[in-house]
Amino acid sequence: MPNNERLAVAAHLHNALRRKRGRVTDVEWMAQNDTHAHEIVRLALADAARADLLALAYRLRALIPPQPAAAVAGMPAAPMQRVAQAPPRHVRSMR
Repeated sequence: MPNNERLAVAAHLHNALRRKRGRVTDVEWMAQNDTHAHEIVRLALADAARADLLALAYRLRALIPPQPAAAVAGMPAAPMQRVAQAPPRHVRSMR
């Protein structure tokens, strides 16, 4: 179960996003799911002109565990095995 502070910050961020950007979010899911919370933070940080959204996004980001570096870069979290590749073949055009 999420802590009360994370739930409170998620509710405030939900209200700010709804008022300022017309976005409706799920407060409980934001408070329970770290991946979803990171996406909501990313969405709020995209609107750098709104100081209140930035402050709430930073507060929520401080309350959730950091994402693995691979998830931030868009790569899978588990390292992939290297597959040996055959040398490139030179293909002749057929005429």
